[in-house]
This record gives sequence, C-alpha cells and structure tokens, in this order.
Amino acid sequence: MRHLLLLLLVASCSSPPPAQPEAPRPTPPPAPSEANATAAPSAAKTDKPKDKDKEEEGPTNLEPYKVTATASAPTAATNEEVTVTWSLEGGPKGKSVSPRVRVTVDWIEKGKTVGTDLYPAVAEPCAAPAIEAAKFPMQAKRNASIKVEAVACRARAPIEESRAKSAPTMVSWVSPYVDMIDAPTVLAAGSTGKGTITFKGLEGPGAPPKVIVRSSNAGVTITKQPTVTTLATFDFAVKSTVSGDVKLTAEHVNTDGSGRILGTISKSTTVKVR
Repeated sequence: MRHLLLLLLVASCSSPPPAQPEAPRPTPPPAPSEANATAAPSAAKTDKPKDKDKEEEGPTNLEPYKVTATASAPTAATNEEVTVTWSLEGGPKGKSVSPRVRVTVDWIEKGKTVGTDLYPAVAEPCAAPAIEAAKFPMQAKRNASIKVEAVACRARAPIEESRAKSAPTMVSWVSPYVDMIDAPTVLAAGSTGKGTITFKGLEGPGAPPKVIVRSSNAGVTITKQPTVTTLATFDFAVKSTVSGDVKLTAEHVNTDGSGRILGTISKSTTVKVR
C-alpha cells in the first residue's frame, strides 16, 4: 500500500503543468485611406491673394500737360463778361485719373498787379469739381492777365508731375462802345421811323462823347442823332422814291480810358424799303 502511494506521488511531480491560454495580439492601426491622405494638405491651404489685374492700375505717361488758354475777346468794357476756355494735351493716363483746371486772373493797372481772382476759388484744383469754362466781369480801367493751370488728380490728390500753366492771355479794358443798332426790318417808302442803340460798359468811365448814325442811301436821312445813354434812340425819314436795302451804321471813336484812341467802333443793321 505504501508502495502504491509512493508511485502516485512520483508520477504527479514528474508531469508538465497545464498549458496557459495565449494572450491576444494587439490590432495594428488601419492604413490611411487615399481620401484621408489628400485631405490633410487641403486643411493647411490659405486663401490666395486677389488677382493683380483686379487692383487699380497706376497712372502712366507722367508728364506735364500742354495747356492753351483762349479768351472770348481781346478787349472788354466795364462789367462785360469775359469767357475763358482751354485745351489740354498729354498728361497722365490711367484709371481714376482726371484733369482739374484753375483759372488765375491778375488785374493790371498802370503796369502793376493790383488784384488776383481765382476760378474756382480754391487753393488746390483737385479739391474742386471739374469745370469746362470760367467767366468773369471786366473791371474798369484794368487789364486782365489770364493763366490756366492744369493738374491730373487721383482720389482728390494731385499728380505733381502733370502740373502745368498756360502762357498769359491778355484782355484789355476799353471804354464803353456801341454794342448793337436796331431798326424796323421793313420800311415803307415815304415813311418815318425810329431806331435804338445799346452800349457795352456804360457803367464804367470813358463813354464816347457822341455817336453818329449814317445811312448808305441818301434817300434815307437821319433826322435826329442819338445821345449816349443806356438806351439811345435816333429818328429817320424815308423818301418816297427809295426802294431796296439800306444800311444804317452807328459809329464812334473808342479809347483805352487813358485817352489813347483805339480806333472807330461801328455797328450796322440793314432795312428793306418797299
């Protein structure tokens, strides 16, 4: 019996231990798909800058304008309106670039500048709207020296390379003169009639002492000469033997206000006698 127990004990000690279950292996992470691979760079993209062609172009042809000034007449009487126009050549080109003009009138009396007017009355042309002409009344016994300044502007700022002035244009003051003579356009032979004369500059000094009306036909006589007033009148008589066109002319000597004779001023009108 003891021998049997000893055999069982020896057998239990010599047998291997039972096998342990194998631990599960960790699952490898899935490989990145093609969609995930391309999505990463796109997330890092930034907005592209605006196209340069959409930005405003800078001005080109940065050179001074060529400015030419023109006055409506070389002479004017007191308070007579003078109109100044101009032409521009060259100058900068580009988007949002436009020229602005300012007219400077220097008043000259006895060879000296006694005053200055600006049209428009601004220190910088770019600060004012664009103008097409400038008008001003003539001052008594003063000559006007006119210059036109032009400059290109962008966003109300001047482009200095373009700034230029015209050569001076002179308008000389003259004493009052006949502006118009008027009479009925159709006259009857053997009739009498009345005509009128208007003047420029009678508000100022130097009015002519007299105005003479003459007829181109001896059969139409001036029976009453006009006096120099704001609205002067004259009378005439038509002989019964007259027919056809007759020219009536008003004329007088004009001076520059200092006594120097500038010549004879004349205005005419034509009437028809039937």
